[in-house]
Amino acid sequence: MSIFDNLLEKSTDLKHYDQYSMAPDFVKMDSGPTLNYNGIQQEFYLEARICVTFWANQVQYEGAKKLAEQALVHRLYGEVLDDIEELRLQIQNGNRDACHHICNRMEARIER
Repeated sequence: MSIFDNLLEKSTDLKHYDQYSMAPDFVKMDSGPTLNYNGIQQEFYLEARICVTFWANQVQYEGAKKLAEQALVHRLYGEVLDDIEELRLQIQNGNRDACHHICNRMEARIER
């Protein structure tokens, strides 16, 4: 599974959190042609859009936005962020094998 497939799967899993059906998907992928040509080739784009929705009034906005930003970071990197502190500990301990193991685990979680 590619990182893009992983994000799209996560988007499907997260959809149940939004009780309103008008909420956009967490991740949306799109591709298509641009208007640029160089004679024999055409330029294309690949776009990934990530989105977290949140509710707030004017007074709540900044706090709610900060929570939404934290949720976004966690949705993107949560599994890998958990490994970073362990990696730092193993670096401090000089345990090269454990560092390699953690790096491999992080890579596997990203690429799934």
